[in-house]
Amino acid sequence: MLISAWLNVSTDPIVGTDQKGETFWSRIHSYCVEFCTDMTKGVVACKKRWYKINKAVAQFADCYDQASRNIRSGSNADDIKELAYKLYSTNCGQKFTFERHWNYASVGAKMEKPTTYTEWRLKKNQG
Repeated sequence: MLISAWLNVSTDPIVGTDQKGETFWSRIHSYCVEFCTDMTKGVVACKKRWYKINKAVAQFADCYDQASRNIRSGSNADDIKELAYKLYSTNCGQKFTFERHWNYASVGAKMEKPTTYTEWRLKKNQG
């Protein structure tokens, strides 16, 4: 939910990047509260969680890029991902646990959802 909120709020063409950090994270929190009924965390918790996810996903993306450059003939996407997991584990000293977030950000699953905060508000008000 958090990555969906971040993508929607950060790509809002009406507001764009012309907003203060407080406003930005408040909008993300509002989006999460609207779509996640068990949301009990505050704005600061959302922001901290986002930075934790973002850091891990960025590190994994680097590992995936490195794995992509080192593929052997006959390798497929699963082989690349497996090597990326090994690289992440070696480089970061832990297992990568944000695959769903990485897929959502890298594959573009965001297109299945409203792409902007404004579209989300319109859909919410219509439905």
